[in-house]
Parts: sequence; C-alpha cells; structure tokens
Amino acid sequence: MDGCRRQVRELSDGRLGYLHVPDMMGAGWAHFSRDLRTEMHREGLIVDVRANGGGHIPQPVLEKLAHRVIGWDLTRWHQAESYPMDARRGPLVALANQNSAPDGDIITAAASPPDPETSPRKTRPPLPPRSVRNPPA
Repeated sequence: MDGCRRQVRELSDGRLGYLHVPDMMGAGWAHFSRDLRTEMHREGLIVDVRANGGGHIPQPVLEKLAHRVIGWDLTRWHQAESYPMDARRGPLVALANQNSAPDGDIITAAASPPDPETSPRKTRPPLPPRSVRNPPA
C-alpha cells in the first residue's frame, strides 16, 4: 500500500494522510499504529479498509480516529504539538469495497456524517407514557 500512500501524497501536494488497515487483528493494528502519528498530522485523512479481513479490534481503531485536536502545547524553542498528539486535523474519508469485512463497514459508517433522517433520535421508539399515581410531595 505504499504506492497508494505515495499517490495520495502526490495528488494532494502532501496535504492528505493515508492509512491502510489490512485487518482488525494484530497485524492490522500494528500497521495502523505504526503509521498513525505521521498520517494524522496532515490536513485530511483517508482510511483504506478495502479487503479488510476483519477481526476483533475495530473499537480501538475508531477511538483513535475519533480524536480531534482540542489544544496545543507550545514550548519555547520547540515545535508546537497538538493535544492529543495523535489527533486528526481535518476531515476523514474511509474507503471500503465488497471484500471488506463487517469491521471495515463499521469504520466507513463512523466516518460518514450522521443523517438527520436516520439519526437515533428519529428511529428510536418513543418511551411508553409514565403514569404517576402518587407524585412525590
């Protein structure tokens, strides 16, 4: 996937990061963790879960992708660092295909903006009415 990363760099003039997550097992987590810090420092991020073999760690991946910059650490004579350090700086786009396991679908769903028509508030069944026989005094 270095070819994809190189192509993203060239086409975006170095402004976009690219992360490939081949699976949600140890190897996929290792790829993701290794490249995370360098790729998150770009203006936007592409997460590629095409042909992702699945596994058991989509939640930690989602947690890392959800980090947003909330502050900056400015120290004299050093370069400014974001807080948290591995937070993304801009939009997130996820790529999946027919060979992506359900974990890949979870990543793409998390990257999608919420649809107001299908948000949990619209689709959640209403709570049953509460009857209060003896209200508190």
